[in-house]
Amino acid sequence: MKCRKCGGNRTPETCKLCDLFATHRAPEASATWTKPVLSDSMGVHTSQIAEAEARNRRHGCNVQYDRETGAAILHSQAEKRQLMKINRAFDKSAFM
Repeated sequence: MKCRKCGGNRTPETCKLCDLFATHRAPEASATWTKPVLSDSMGVHTSQIAEAEARNRRHGCNVQYDRETGAAILHSQAEKRQLMKINRAFDKSAFM
């Protein structure tokens, strides 16, 4: 009898291949971030925070900055994408 999941020669209950894949499968990515991400690369100098927040509001982006470090506080992938578009930046390692 063949396994319906992997096509092996055992039933799904006793298939070692299915057990191997189940234990080594990468966790699925969530669509939303569970906690804010601080981005130094999208941040500004602490003396430029007010100016950068005003620019973001003009473009319809509500990204705040950390008052101590100037790092951008991002709550979602959409905010990151929007801020990168405003800054004319791109992420080489991002999944398209």
